[in-house]
Amino acid sequence: MKKLFTLAAAVLASFSLFAATETHPSEATKDVDLAGTSYTIPGAYIAGIGGTKSGDMQSKGIKFRLSQKVDGDSKGFVFNVNEGYKITEIAFCGHVNDDTKTSTLAQVKVDGVSINYAPVQLAQKSSSTSFAIQGIAALHNVVLIFDGTGTQANLEYTVTYEEAVQKEVDHVVETLTGAAVNGVALKETEMSTLLNNGEFEDLAYYVEAPTVTFTVQTDTYYVGEETPSTKSEDIDVVAELAAGMWMAQYTIGEQTYTIRATKPETRTITFMDGETVLGTEVVAKGDPSTKHANFETKPLAKFEGWFRNPDFTSQIDIETYAINEDQTLYGKFVKAYAQSLNIEQLVLDNGKGAKIDSILTARGYEFANIDQLDSLNDGKGNARNEAYLGLKIKKQGGYIACNLQAGTTIRVKFGYVANDVLAIAGTDPLTLTPTNNALEVLEFTAEAETYVQIQTTTDKTVVIKQIAIDEAITDVMHQIVYAETENGTVSGWTVAFEGETVVLTVTPDAGYSIGSVILNDAEEMTPADGVYSFVMPAADVNVKATFMPVEDALENTNATKQAVKVVRNGQIMIIRGDNVFNILGTELK
Repeated sequence: MKKLFTLAAAVLASFSLFAATETHPSEATKDVDLAGTSYTIPGAYIAGIGGTKSGDMQSKGIKFRLSQKVDGDSKGFVFNVNEGYKITEIAFCGHVNDDTKTSTLAQVKVDGVSINYAPVQLAQKSSSTSFAIQGIAALHNVVLIFDGTGTQANLEYTVTYEEAVQKEVDHVVETLTGAAVNGVALKETEMSTLLNNGEFEDLAYYVEAPTVTFTVQTDTYYVGEETPSTKSEDIDVVAELAAGMWMAQYTIGEQTYTIRATKPETRTITFMDGETVLGTEVVAKGDPSTKHANFETKPLAKFEGWFRNPDFTSQIDIETYAINEDQTLYGKFVKAYAQSLNIEQLVLDNGKGAKIDSILTARGYEFANIDQLDSLNDGKGNARNEAYLGLKIKKQGGYIACNLQAGTTIRVKFGYVANDVLAIAGTDPLTLTPTNNALEVLEFTAEAETYVQIQTTTDKTVVIKQIAIDEAITDVMHQIVYAETENGTVSGWTVAFEGETVVLTVTPDAGYSIGSVILNDAEEMTPADGVYSFVMPAADVNVKATFMPVEDALENTNATKQAVKVVRNGQIMIIRGDNVFNILGTELK
């Protein structure tokens, strides 16, 4: 299980009495290692010689690929320190190999540890930047991590190095300390089986070519020292599939450790939203889904669960639901317009109150135990322009909630007893701040998509005077503007999303009937069963209605032979041409 060896010739101790420098070679071939006395740069990060434009670079710099992976998923390149040396400084001069892209040296690691180093922005191609990594003592490597849009840079570098003091090595011991399959570490019992038997078999694993990682610890014992110098490294092995099995092996000394599995039957889950395929997942027969969360978010929608049928009548517990056959699962989403709708737009005409349920339900809000919505007036009976809302939440547990996208800000102004309100973003409570000794305000900006709920904690009445949700609304929500009318009114939603059906309420005054309802000053609307409606386009619209006296409507009807509903002497009548009917359809002589 362990590899133990003693060096045939002990390495003698050396010393550091000098410091020297070395620059990159005058020429380099694409994808070859660059090696100096004290360092080696893997060739995978070298693209060749690149010319310079201006600045302090005295000669051509090596063209580095900044997009190669180092240190996990990070990108950059690495100086590996040659044995027997230590690097104390690396100085650079260069630029991004493009006039339109940027790149920043964001992080520096020395022997696996991040150092306190301020990020450096590389100049674009027409200029150059000089910088240095100083005060280090790298014995193993210096990793440079870059971010930005630039993928290549021309850099001239100088390395300052010394001989490193070497200790006389007694012996080296290697030990297997961990293993993982596709990034999932073996459990303690599984690891124990692997160490004791040299083999672990996972019959439930179904991935055809997994990456198995063996973690190996190397202990170097030096002459005269009892405590070894310890280093761990991960060795990745891509398993091979043969005869329905995959197998990964790693050998330490005379012991080979093997992780194997028989490929079981698999089943495919298709995740749907209505007629749209959200994605698929392959699982072992009898296993549940593990990737369902990837398909549970949609803009302007709230996810309510997975179902076996498109009618959403058979819900399942996705965490435990066994997939025994290829199967389609249907995700239920409900509208959550709150993330784009500014409630300040819900202004009530003439300062009149209205039930909140009909307004908020129509717009996709969630609410509970909310009493009514009132607009405050200016003392003269007129609704205030700022459209403050009296949103009364009377019972304990009442709430109003919305989803916020990243970068969206919600502001809530309370009338009173705001101390009886709890505001939560996700699972984190939000702070209410008093202002003017009379009003409390909540302002919260979401750093990531989150769910915000404002709820009452007592039976006292809480008044929310204003809720504003600031979000850039581009092609999502559009305005509906109603022209002023005489002898009747036309009203409806003031905002809507593209594709929504907007229903209008058109009401003539007594003695008048509907003359016409015009959309965008051009399209005359025809009612269906007496109801005017239209499908919201991807732009703002305006609506105009006209009304005519009943007598004019009768003359117009005789001319057009179209049915018109009128009120005469307090009675509703239907007139078509010269014929008059009551509301039951009986012709009146």
